[in-house]
Amino acid sequence: MTQQSGEISLIETHHQAAAVRSSFYAKLSEVLAYPTSELRGEVATGELRNVLSELIEQLPYDFSVQDLACFELESVDAMESEYIRLFDLPVDGPPCPLYGGLLGGDRRQVMEELLRLYRHFGLSTADAAVRDLPDSIPTVLEFLQFLTQREASAGNVNEAAPLRTAQRDLLERHLTRWIPRIIEQLQARKPMPLYLVGMTLTGEFAGSELQQLNRHGESPSK
Repeated sequence: MTQQSGEISLIETHHQAAAVRSSFYAKLSEVLAYPTSELRGEVATGELRNVLSELIEQLPYDFSVQDLACFELESVDAMESEYIRLFDLPVDGPPCPLYGGLLGGDRRQVMEELLRLYRHFGLSTADAAVRDLPDSIPTVLEFLQFLTQREASAGNVNEAAPLRTAQRDLLERHLTRWIPRIIEQLQARKPMPLYLVGMTLTGEFAGSELQQLNRHGESPSK
């Protein structure tokens, strides 16, 4: 099948933006992991807001950008306790765990599938910066960061096809299914805006990524 030149151009543009996409995945993973002192510093100085804004401007498509003002707090002291309240402890209702395998279906099967995918690319969760379980949202985002970083090193979109297929499968089978459920649970817990906007931004980016990757059903004809 021959793809239209306009569609090929969109695929190529998306592929050429792999480094920016990789950086965005990495930053989202940091935002949704337990807040480190480095992240709290970026929030306090406004650097996190600036970095996210700059990356969004470089993305190869438009999506509704959330109000990023929440990424610049006057005080960051509440970030750790709020993270624990939302995602770890049953305070004022059940927590909203950041583990996709808990959101329905067979969690063991989900984790085994993810582990096979990580190992296929020579990785394990022991290599992850967040050192978490395979179905952790930050871990999945970190793996997508790895795949897009590898894509950025590929010579062309055809060479990157297996990496793009892995991204599409991970987004379609897991991340884009999990995020809406997590957002719904977060909204019920009336979270600090930083975490609700961070999760919403992640969901919008994942949906945009999947839509673009779905255009690459076949490699462009030579």
